[in-house]
Amino acid sequence: MNVLTGYIVREILKGSFVALLLLLTLFNLFTFSDELKDLGGGYGLKQIFYYLALTSPRVFYELVPSSALLGSLFILGAMGNNRELIAMRAADYLFLELLKRLCWLAPF
Repeated sequence: MNVLTGYIVREILKGSFVALLLLLTLFNLFTFSDELKDLGGGYGLKQIFYYLALTSPRVFYELVPSSALLGSLFILGAMGNNRELIAMRAADYLFLELLKRLCWLAPF
């Protein structure tokens, strides 16, 4: 793996992680506000946070594919906006190689 491939992989993984954190935070916030409607009668804030803690791993697993797509799109858009993709093309880095590197990230 050369330096440019490592840079692309690292940036896309960072973008995907940020997108995952944002989506997970939004989902937990909406779930929390929905659960507040059922507050009372032995169901308090402690149980709500316990419910959020137990459902977050499932939500995390469900959000990984969409966050990977969003993160890679945002990062590739930012790279295009900063003319990094043009610099890669000028350095004779083929677009097909970029696609191969992105497909290499697919299992993660």
